[in-house]
Amino acid sequence: MKGQQIRERLQAVVLSVRRVHPDMYLENVFDFVKYGEWKLAVEVLCDNLYEDKRYIPQDTFSDLIAVGKVLSVDSRYWKDINVEQASPESNVKQA
Repeated sequence: MKGQQIRERLQAVVLSVRRVHPDMYLENVFDFVKYGEWKLAVEVLCDNLYEDKRYIPQDTFSDLIAVGKVLSVDSRYWKDINVEQASPESNVKQA
């Protein structure tokens, strides 16, 4: 993953978290991404999600881990994040 790809994927992760938790303070994380402090952005985002006991979608979590691994972020940052499991009902089409 190259720099531009890392930045774009990390921005997508933060935007996804914002959609799920519009009340969550993420401006510092957006600033870290903007100024190229990507590793710090991942660490702070993970800390905030854990401390606030927030859930994130599985696909967002997978992307967060992928970016974190590329940036050599210690896995302890994301190991206790709550992940939203897709319910069987969400896969059933509405009539």
